[in-house]
Amino acid sequence: MYQRRYDKVYLMLRQETAGYGMGSRGPWGSCILEIKNGQGRLTVAVEGLRQLLCGQYEVYGLLAKNEECRGISCGSLCVNKQGHGEMTWDFEPDALGEGYCLENLFGVAVITETGNSMSVPLAAYTGEKRQWRALFSPLGEEPVLQAAETAVLERPQVEEKAGKA
Repeated sequence: MYQRRYDKVYLMLRQETAGYGMGSRGPWGSCILEIKNGQGRLTVAVEGLRQLLCGQYEVYGLLAKNEECRGISCGSLCVNKQGHGEMTWDFEPDALGEGYCLENLFGVAVITETGNSMSVPLAAYTGEKRQWRALFSPLGEEPVLQAAETAVLERPQVEEKAGKA
């Protein structure tokens, strides 16, 4: 249980998927999770991570509840030519979306899509490492698809009304 008045946790980002490092050493990084007066902040800093030719790195908070694993997008991680990248994400600890709160957070992952699959160059866990990839789905993905389907389905109805006039 995290303290909402003040709490701070340091996590080490370690290589999860090989092939994203610069030189012979794999990438590494740190993640600071801080809560101050009921407001949360996640700060991620990485070193030795190579730039992507196409695509980008996304940082996700990994949430678990009832045999599922959801990811909340914390933002994009831009990496410079030297392999350094930083990002900060402010959040509400008691409202991470779809009934999740900070206590459901078990890790942080730097993710990139490669073709039809995802790669995880770096990850950090609050406890022991978990097997979460097969269960992973980002929060908020389904409503976006439903909104797109609604927009497509509404269009023929408008055309029918126009044709009757």
